[in-house]
Amino acid sequence: MQSLHSIRQGIGKYRWPNHVSGTYVRYAGRTYWDCFCVNEAGLRNIEFCLLANRIGAAWRKYGPGSIGDIEGKSIVDSHGKAEYQENSEDFPTCHVTMRFKEGTLELKQEGDCGFGYGVDANGTYERITSDNAPLDRCSAE
Repeated sequence: MQSLHSIRQGIGKYRWPNHVSGTYVRYAGRTYWDCFCVNEAGLRNIEFCLLANRIGAAWRKYGPGSIGDIEGKSIVDSHGKAEYQENSEDFPTCHVTMRFKEGTLELKQEGDCGFGYGVDANGTYERITSDNAPLDRCSAE
């Protein structure tokens, strides 16, 4: 079995296409992955969805302890940065900053986005595809 380090070394010279569309993942633990899907919807406009997990002690029996999902639209600036602000009465403090870099995505969540207990979006996500990703792939429904 290969480690993530050896896989990165093997594809180290690979150049991702010069757009942000695709699927990005982050290991959540215990065989679960957090998933961020993004589609370009016109010049610098994106649509995205996130499904994040918190793995509980009884994960083998019940699956993830908590989940959280969010979807929305944003604009990516020339430096690969996008901002999302929830426009609802339920979660007015939800703010997510996205920084797209070659092969990775950095997410920073501020405020309450309505995720389950212990779930957040913060961290580095690895890009695994570069095509327009089906947004329902990251849905908790």
